[in-house]
This record gives sequence, C-alpha cells and structure tokens, in this order.
Amino acid sequence: ATAGRLRRTLPAEVTGHLLTTAPAVVGAGVDDVLLAGLALAEARRRRNPHTAVLIDVESHGRERDGAMDLSRTTGWFTALYPVLLDTAGVDLDEALAGGHAAGTVLKHVKEQLRAVPAQGLGYGLLRHLNPETAAAFDGLRTAGIGFNYLGRFVAGETGDWSVAAGAPRPEGEDPATPLAHAVEINAYVEESAEGPRLGATWTYAPGVLTEDEVAALADGWFEALTALTEHAQRPDAGGLTPTDVGLIEITQSEIEEFEDELASDWEI
Repeated sequence: ATAGRLRRTLPAEVTGHLLTTAPAVVGAGVDDVLLAGLALAEARRRRNPHTAVLIDVESHGRERDGAMDLSRTTGWFTALYPVLLDTAGVDLDEALAGGHAAGTVLKHVKEQLRAVPAQGLGYGLLRHLNPETAAAFDGLRTAGIGFNYLGRFVAGETGDWSVAAGAPRPEGEDPATPLAHAVEINAYVEESAEGPRLGATWTYAPGVLTEDEVAALADGWFEALTALTEHAQRPDAGGLTPTDVGLIEITQSEIEEFEDELASDWEI
C-alpha cells in the first residue's frame, strides 16, 4: 500500500534501434540489451566499474528446452531466477558516450546471461522445492532488484489471442502484500503515432529508496540504453561472442583479435 511508482518512456527514435540494431549487431535479444543498460546504470550510480548487481529476472516461463510439450497449454508460466551482472570493468564515461566500451558491456552481459542454464527454468525447484538441493542456498543473499520485460503490445492485433480493448481490469494486489524487491521494473514496448516506444514502470519501497534515488536510476538506465543504441549504429560495432562459436573454446579477446586480422585482410 505504501509502494512508490515512477513511469518513464523512451523516445521512439531510440526504441527503434533498441529493438533492432542493438540486439542484431551482437546476436543478442532485446532483454540482453535492457539488462546490459541496467548493469551499466547501476555501475555508474555506484561510481564503480567493477561493481556487480544481483537482479531477479522474470520471464513468461514458456521457453522450450526440448523436453516439454507446451502446445496444449495456455497461460503465463512465470519463471524467476537471479543473475549477477557486471560491466567488465570498462571506462564508464566511454560506455555512456556510446564508445567501444558500450559494445564491451553488451557482449559481456550477453555472455553472462547465456551462462544461465535453461534460461532459468528449474531454479525455483532447486532453491525451494527440492530438499536435496535447497540446503545449498541457505544464507545466500537475495536480489534487491526485480526485472520483467513483458514484450511488445501491438494495438489491433488479430488472431487467436489479442489484447482486449476496454475490458474490465482487476483491482490489483492486496494492499497488505509485501513487495518482493526494493525496486521492481516492468518494461514493455507500446505503439505510438511516432512508432514503438519503450515504457517502464518502477515500483519501489520508499522505506529503502527515496523517489529521487529511484528517478536517478531510471533516468540513468535510459541514458545507458541510448548509449548502447548509439554505439550499435557505429560502423565498427558488433561482432561475435564465445557462445556464437561453441564448437571451440575461445575468449572474447581472441575473437576480437581474429576479427581485426580478418578485417585488414578484407580491406580493398
């Protein structure tokens, strides 16, 4: 009942590159870019390029791992799992200016997220429901930030499922329900006359963070996302990461050395 809320909307011209250019240059997803921006914003807030932030990532839980047949199911299978993200110790000023360091952060966070087994499916079973594994989690800290990217909502969709316009909405949570995190971010993309725009609702515990502190983090996140999209438009942006070449063991620096050598060989 005492939770505070802030809402921010990213301009359409930035959102367009966020949805297309930025993920494409490194073979990532939109959520990879969003989380890279959040890690960068938190590192800047703490003024420490080596800081790591623990985030609970929520997803719809319908990712397929080859073992489950979900074709006869409906509904939202919420999956929640923690990720520990950092910015690889880059120069934060360079990253936030859209320089080479921004690309380093994006590649680094992409690889950290790819290291999560089965996209987080099964984490709740391991930590809460299986007594043989739950004990290993005793004493571990929990995330102070919750993050959920809800995807893109397009008005006027047709088909078996579409957004219900003008339908009555439930009242929401019971006022006595405790917040799961000190800060919770629900991000989504909505259509506008200018094009798609990223929106985000920040729900926070005012006893832990002030409105000014949350506003600074929210604005810093959008600044970081803008820097990532600006970097992605540079001609030297992008490249492979180790999970793109999984048949051999190779580091990011080795990949970039090969890319530099091949680029000079291909110059005309």
